[in-house]
Amino acid sequence: MKKSKLLSLTSLTIAGLYLHNKYISSKAKALFPSSHYCELYYKWKYGDIYYTKSGNGSPLLFIHDLTAGSSSFEWQNLISEFEKDHTVYLIDLIGCGHSEKPCFKYTNFLFVQLISDFVSDIIKEKCDIISSGTSSSIALMTAHYKENIFDKIIMINPSSITYEKQTISKENYYKNKFYNLPIIGTFYANRQNKREDYENLFYHSYFNNPYKTSTGYIDAYYSSYHNNETSKSLFSSIQNNYTHADVTISLKQLDNPVFIIGGENEANILETVNEYKKFYPDIEFLSITNSKHLPQLENPEELTNAIKNFLK
Repeated sequence: MKKSKLLSLTSLTIAGLYLHNKYISSKAKALFPSSHYCELYYKWKYGDIYYTKSGNGSPLLFIHDLTAGSSSFEWQNLISEFEKDHTVYLIDLIGCGHSEKPCFKYTNFLFVQLISDFVSDIIKEKCDIISSGTSSSIALMTAHYKENIFDKIIMINPSSITYEKQTISKENYYKNKFYNLPIIGTFYANRQNKREDYENLFYHSYFNNPYKTSTGYIDAYYSSYHNNETSKSLFSSIQNNYTHADVTISLKQLDNPVFIIGGENEANILETVNEYKKFYPDIEFLSITNSKHLPQLENPEELTNAIKNFLK
């Protein structure tokens, strides 16, 4: 009798968690913003990749920060200026935004393959690339594995080399296994991606002036994660160091013009730049006033001018 009650309670609990996960996902889909540009899909070997293409001129590829809530939405305030002189490509990395979110381990090399294939199959010529946050390691490693794919490389608030060198421990291995469990793993991943968690990111880490953030920005990041229940796989891979890479491998052999742009009040940005300059002294650096991690949303005018000057 006790065993029967326990099984019934367990079944009800699992059913409750399942319905809770479904509810969050369906509610988030309604919040996810659509693009004003032509929405396209690249049929990549590991999943359909969402991208937009606009403007005319030399190709310019933007890749967003690599977090579970990131998407090409972060570039929305820049595109109208750049499409005057460039063919602008925005891409949602696999596992992010509108792109497919398969359940597997996401590694830095997976994203390197994606960017390499996207340039070869869609852009079909050498391009300039603008990366954000942790995706900067993807840009650098792509340049390392496939020569002559990029001309200029612009990195906005890249992660430190020390951060990127973190390795996968036994604890990381088992945590990743746990998060990828059906239902319960999804539930615990959702618990770490609540809307208030994204509010805190914007108020304390992303924006210098929290009053400049908006409900729309927070909703975009929250819904980018929750619009598909399989988002947990990317979240877990990031949390457990699978997406890291030793970028010094690339920096030692790089011969591209490289520009780092940092938010004036981004944590440890000067130390990060100095780390990069030890391996590639020719890197140029400029800080954007009144901004932190996302100057592309907080101070797009100054950031646009800085990028344009470097591209010239």
